[in-house]
Amino acid sequence: WESCITISECKDGGGWSWRPDGRTRSAKECVQILVNCACGDGNLLLNVGPMPSGEIAPEQVAVLREIGAWLGNYGESIYGTRGGPYRNGTWGGSTYKDRNIYLHVIDWDKDALLLPPLKSRIVDATVLTGGQAKISQSEKHLRIEVDAHEQDPTDTVIKLELDAEAANEMDGGPK
Repeated sequence: WESCITISECKDGGGWSWRPDGRTRSAKECVQILVNCACGDGNLLLNVGPMPSGEIAPEQVAVLREIGAWLGNYGESIYGTRGGPYRNGTWGGSTYKDRNIYLHVIDWDKDALLLPPLKSRIVDATVLTGGQAKISQSEKHLRIEVDAHEQDPTDTVIKLELDAEAANEMDGGPK
């Protein structure tokens, strides 16, 4: 599936062309929309409407550059991934590829995230956005803790390296 969204948010729902009356979405909003699409195993088409001169409005260019910088740093958690094994929730969602699961935590409940258990063993955990993650893995749950001052306000990206292919975590095995 694909979500088609405009960078300009207009009161009447339009924005597929240049709309000087529209509000330009922030880079944070756009990144979170992208993350939710990727975690949901979908694609994002983010539209920009050129001005009558054919140029992209400077405020939209600035947002696109910020999104590009974010992808330059954390794109491994988006490009070439599939959505899952954890479904999108109010906290965020996950993507996976190879032996890695990428948790995208957009909304923390204090300093910890409690998720269903994994079949595989986690051999390493890295907070791509900076900081340290404390991982507690059992047959009952997976608990991830990141100190509040290390939580990224846009998206805390945590890379979990497994001892097996991450696709094995999906219901029904590899996809």
